[in-house]
Amino acid sequence: MAAAGASLPIAPAALAEVGAHAAAAYPAECCGLLLGPRDGPVDTVRPCRNLAGPGAFALGLDDLLFLEASLAGARPARVLYHSHADGPAALSPADERGALLGLDAPAWPLAHLVVEVRRGRAGAAALYRFDPARRAFVLAARADAPRPAARGWAAAPI
Repeated sequence: MAAAGASLPIAPAALAEVGAHAAAAYPAECCGLLLGPRDGPVDTVRPCRNLAGPGAFALGLDDLLFLEASLAGARPARVLYHSHADGPAALSPADERGALLGLDAPAWPLAHLVVEVRRGRAGAAALYRFDPARRAFVLAARADAPRPAARGWAAAPI
């Protein structure tokens, strides 16, 4: 996945792993972090436990502490991902409010990846970045659902 504007490549294997996590969690939403070197592709998936009920996601304290500690390291968390069960690959108003925590800018310097899951199959994915000028998240990249003949997302990376 290469984002428009500033580059944030996501390795195809990492995107495939996110799709598998999203499909396995269905009908619940999954969530997790994507990590990688500051100047290279995001290549490591860290699934997180979703503490929220149906139709939502929330990271636990252990995951939040990991996220915070990673930001000072050589391979920080750079993307927060979650799925939408039977919903679109789009950042919802509730997702955006959760990322901002009532502030004018995100609480953490992360892009957000949203994965659509329909009937237990991962579909489209959309990557959002925060635009300080707009004070809002904007679509940076999108991947359509893999073709039926494709085996997972490795065949259709963003």
